[in-house]
Amino acid sequence: MGGYKEIVIWLAVAAAAAPIWGAGLLVLWQGVVRPHLISRGEVERLAALLVERYGERAAEVAFAKENSERGTIPTASRRANGGVYER
Repeated sequence: MGGYKEIVIWLAVAAAAAPIWGAGLLVLWQGVVRPHLISRGEVERLAALLVERYGERAAEVAFAKENSERGTIPTASRRANGGVYER
């Protein structure tokens, strides 16, 4: 009977630790794996396009665009629309 009790305890520990492992895997995916899926040439092409279009403000605009797509930074157009998110 002692074996079943130990199995149940380890299953409970695994269930409790699942969100931690999930968060860690999400961070690895977003920070390590996914950036490697985009070719260097594509990144350089988009960077050159931003520099051509926005000049010295290119880094600021890129940051704002990246974070506004995720919905983390309210942009002026979203505030003007009363918080309505457009795509």
